[in-house]
Amino acid sequence: LTEDESLLERTLDGTSWPRVALMLVVLALGSIAFFTKIPSMRWLALGVTLFALGFVDGGFLSVSHITSGISAGMGVYLRDLPLLLMVTFTVVTTLVWGRVFCGFLCPFGALQDFVDWVVPDRMKRALSQAIHDKAVYAKYAILIVIVLPALAGSRVSLYQYFEPFGTVFFRSPSTLLWAIATLFLAASVVIPRFYCRYACPLGAAL
Repeated sequence: LTEDESLLERTLDGTSWPRVALMLVVLALGSIAFFTKIPSMRWLALGVTLFALGFVDGGFLSVSHITSGISAGMGVYLRDLPLLLMVTFTVVTTLVWGRVFCGFLCPFGALQDFVDWVVPDRMKRALSQAIHDKAVYAKYAILIVIVLPALAGSRVSLYQYFEPFGTVFFRSPSTLLWAIATLFLAASVVIPRFYCRYACPLGAAL
């Protein structure tokens, strides 16, 4: 009990309440957009998600939060109240309604949607059904490649090579990571939400 109280005290002492407020606003907008199904509301939620969680706060979820939880335990989430809010919201809504996070609260998904919005339809293509049916399993293979080392106790980090969130929103100095992120975005220009459909390990986990 004393340890739990100490953890709570440390969490509250280290909490940035403006970040908590920002997270609550983002979650509220995403919820309203999901339940109302109003297109303009969804675009507003996506815009706030892209700007606030992506470029300003960097408070989006990543598959790295899964590997960190495996390696370091649940304390990873309990020490960061905004992260705990996002994780709890995402887990609950995914179990009840499906991948609400992917459609309304993922900044990289929002970025792809805005790219899709500005790209002319004549440039877009769709994979054949036969290829699509096989390609959708790629993200599960990527998830396994990332999670297995963590389950084995390895400290080797692989997620950044498959997840461009950090590269784009934290403006990575790595040329290789930017090349990977650019390829994913270029693919999403031609095939809407290419990354979400075929390569996102977090989406596979959800």
